[in-house]
Amino acid sequence: MMRVVEGSKYCPLHGGNKAAQAAAVQTTRQYQLGKWSVRQSQFAESISVKSLRDEIGILRMMIEERLVSCKDSMDLLIASPAISGMVLNVERLVSSCHKIETAMDLMIDKTALVQLGLGIVELVARYVEDPEERETLAKELLTMIEKASTKMGETQ
Repeated sequence: MMRVVEGSKYCPLHGGNKAAQAAAVQTTRQYQLGKWSVRQSQFAESISVKSLRDEIGILRMMIEERLVSCKDSMDLLIASPAISGMVLNVERLVSSCHKIETAMDLMIDKTALVQLGLGIVELVARYVEDPEERETLAKELLTMIEKASTKMGETQ
């Protein structure tokens, strides 16, 4: 003869342990929600929470790994649907990232970048007396600006 489970009208055979199981499930659920809440708070407090750049990098690494794993053209053909899907996901993430950064005024256009560079060159010219040093600094700054604006053109 089985005894009634405490807190229930039934023995374990007739469902008396369901209350204990439900309590265990509830405890597990509360633990997971607490753990996820802490992790969500960490993401929310992150400076880069609205940036998708890390995710873009991860997807690009996955594409690279998938391509490297292909030994021949048959492997590449078999992997092409997965690779195509990842490429589409990268395209979507890049587009979304661009929209987010534009909306948050985190992007600088090429014209503004060139204007900033020219302002820096003028500022340097005020404080560097040697004409050769000014010329060298100006050239190096303009080269840096050109490289940066070229990269901007690639990402837009």
